[in-house]
Amino acid sequence: GVINDDDYDDDNNDESSSLMVCLAINYGGRSDIVRASREIAKLVQRGELDSIDDINEQTFEQHLCTVGLPDPDLIIRTGGEQRLSNFLLWDLAYSELYFTDELWPDFDS
Repeated sequence: GVINDDDYDDDNNDESSSLMVCLAINYGGRSDIVRASREIAKLVQRGELDSIDDINEQTFEQHLCTVGLPDPDLIIRTGGEQRLSNFLLWDLAYSELYFTDELWPDFDS
């Protein structure tokens, strides 16, 4: 189903009253990590980063496809699969994982 603000009781929410849903279509976590690594290597090669010691988590995150998006709090995997399937491999490090047998079109709660 479609999730909208009317589905939530404002009295039970903290200061944040928005919900972000991100669907990654034709996305691959491994290829995203490789692409970001290549971009950073080019920066070092061109002298835009002084050395590899300047590479940290923040530098790396700035070169991912998901730059600017918050890390997901919850990953819902529908259809009975209990695997990540190359999805947001960097970003979901601290996410809660929920697995359900229901298929995506039937998932509504």
